[in-house]
Amino acid sequence: MELAGFGRRYLAFVLDILFLELTGALILTPLITDGATGSLVMSLPGDGVSESAFPVFLAQYFFLGAALWSIYFTCFNSVAGRTPGKRLLGLWVCHPDGKSLSAATALGRLWVSLIAGTLTLGLSYSWAGWDRWRQGWHDKLFKTVVIQNTTRSNRL
Repeated sequence: MELAGFGRRYLAFVLDILFLELTGALILTPLITDGATGSLVMSLPGDGVSESAFPVFLAQYFFLGAALWSIYFTCFNSVAGRTPGKRLLGLWVCHPDGKSLSAATALGRLWVSLIAGTLTLGLSYSWAGWDRWRQGWHDKLFKTVVIQNTTRSNRL
């Protein structure tokens, strides 16, 4: 079992973010634009139409994003053992004994990583760069590792 380096893990995460942003834009664009004219249905503050609608729009945007990220990372990491970004780089996420993540573990791992990463300004992610087991704080808490150059069948 070869542990994945910080650079490959980071690049896989960036690829996943790009995919999620594109998907989010495809879902959100029809909801905020008029299909016939292509103009924004939602006005921005200062347009003088309805400034009270903007906070509702932001709440919907963040809720959609949270739901999309939760579904994406939970399903891919628990069912397939990797996200599309990890797959492109030959990476897998699993427990040190090779067992797959449960949906609860994958979801918890995601939210701990996002919250800890935000609160520590990225230190919790960067930890994987010098840790012996190449684990971020979320990996340590949920007892997971990211491995490379292996298939699911020979991990077990």
